[in-house]
Amino acid sequence: MRLRVSVGLIVTAATAVLGLPAPALAAPAATVLFVNNEDDSHCSDSGTGTFAQPYCKVSAAAKAVQPGQTVKVLASSNPYLNDEVRLTRSGTPEQPITFLGAPMAYDWSEQPSLASNDGTTSSFVLSGVHDVVIRGFHNAGKQDAVVITDSSRITVDQNRFDDAHGTADVRISGASDHVTVSRNLFFAGIGVALGPGTHDNLVTTNDFNRTTGPAVTVKDSPGLALTHNTIAFSCQESVLIDGASPGAVIENNVITADNPARTQYDPPQCDAAHRGEAEISVSAGSTTGTTVDYNTVHPWPDAAGYRWAGTAYPTAAAFKAATGQGGHDADLNVDLDENQNGPFDRLADSDVAAIDSADPTAPGVGTDFFGSTAVDHPNIANTAPSGGVRDRGAYERTGLRDVVLSLHSATNSYPTGPAPLTVKATATATRDWGTPLTGYSFDFGDGSDPVVTTSPEATHTYQATGSYRVRATVTDASGARATSYSGTAKVTQPGQLAADFTTTENGSGQVTLAPTATSPWVVTTRQVDFGDGDGFINGLWQDGKFYHQYSLPGAYTVRLAVTDDAGHSLTVTKQVQVTFDT
Repeated sequence: MRLRVSVGLIVTAATAVLGLPAPALAAPAATVLFVNNEDDSHCSDSGTGTFAQPYCKVSAAAKAVQPGQTVKVLASSNPYLNDEVRLTRSGTPEQPITFLGAPMAYDWSEQPSLASNDGTTSSFVLSGVHDVVIRGFHNAGKQDAVVITDSSRITVDQNRFDDAHGTADVRISGASDHVTVSRNLFFAGIGVALGPGTHDNLVTTNDFNRTTGPAVTVKDSPGLALTHNTIAFSCQESVLIDGASPGAVIENNVITADNPARTQYDPPQCDAAHRGEAEISVSAGSTTGTTVDYNTVHPWPDAAGYRWAGTAYPTAAAFKAATGQGGHDADLNVDLDENQNGPFDRLADSDVAAIDSADPTAPGVGTDFFGSTAVDHPNIANTAPSGGVRDRGAYERTGLRDVVLSLHSATNSYPTGPAPLTVKATATATRDWGTPLTGYSFDFGDGSDPVVTTSPEATHTYQATGSYRVRATVTDASGARATSYSGTAKVTQPGQLAADFTTTENGSGQVTLAPTATSPWVVTTRQVDFGDGDGFINGLWQDGKFYHQYSLPGAYTVRLAVTDDAGHSLTVTKQVQVTFDT
């Protein structure tokens, strides 16, 4: 069965009817279960997962989640350490079970970290389940981070994998089918492995960077669609189709083995003996019904671009002449500017062969790595068939970038104050091509629905204390999409401006003053008058203290004056006796 383009990624990326039972379940009363381990005193694994009292562990929420519910895991300064989710229940096509962190963006630090301190646990283990979505997690130091066995209609989307142990970042085995692995970042990891018995799966729009082995390994797994991936600087083969795996579609990928101008300071993780003999390798038992086309393939200088049924071909031209495959493939030494974009391997305008040249009929998920639709580059001629304008690889070259988010309260300069606190967010985007901006989405980070608007500004009122991460996403008329780095809104307990200070004599008339100042609002100024005629000074050092040298011993009246963002002011006065060493 050949997978086709899917437009329903949020529900499931492959929606073929598989004859699986779909129990008639009423929609749950609460559609979102929250997980947040930031404060152990406010989370409970025996509760119900409300925003006010979330679960502490993802695994605890997994034991309670029902079809149609989302487990929303909030980013925390504490990793979810050794928290392995072993899911035992399924969703339905109409009501999947979703585990949701944060969407992939330049600010990937917003994703909740599922970490292992000894490399012995996985993040998610799914066995015999169906209709499950795993989206938006940072998986660090894991043993086979996502393991999928005998499962169907599973989506693994917009996750980051690094510092991996085991044999694969995502391992698909048993009779698993219609699993979609999409828009993930595999950074210095192991990659994706599909084992015997799996079939009709989709690996698309992922960024594989410096994997320690083949980025994608397939054995005895027919019907694979491998499309729109960017595979940079991998060890061994970039794509290894082995055993009996017929009917594969290998299209629209950007594959580059090395670019010394870009990797001289951070080279691939393998020596010449472990680089592989070809970037795309298809075994004799896998050539039937398999298509290889519309890729860019740049092998190592002493290696081949392709191996087909055991025979190596150094170039796309030689591959096409012998097999009829790769008719639109190109050798492109992709100019991946990692200093600017890292760790994301985005295309540059100089990568002309990869831009507006992909096969639009290849299976995929309908957007690029960051969620942008296909965009027609105004300065590069289209070479894609059927009027297509999609670029090859995981990233679409667009004219929309650098979204800057600014936050302040509705009445003051900073997004900090006591509840209820109304915060105003403003998003500003850079447009290289002048395409009109058409939409803005503001996620205020408190579990509420994003504010979707055509205005670059949005307001939101917080009712509960806490720190909330705010993010803005901008869309233009071409369908391009860009997301800002996050900002923080802080809702505090009611209170008054308070201040105090202590002084320490250091000898010879040297005095250190350590101020303290607290307020529900941001403390904006701290000034000290040391009482020897200089008046108030703004001499606060990076260590949060004032240092002063007196010229004469004696008693001095020292004043600390502070103000906060709400306009409150306070002065604290003390007598300080200054002595000199004799």
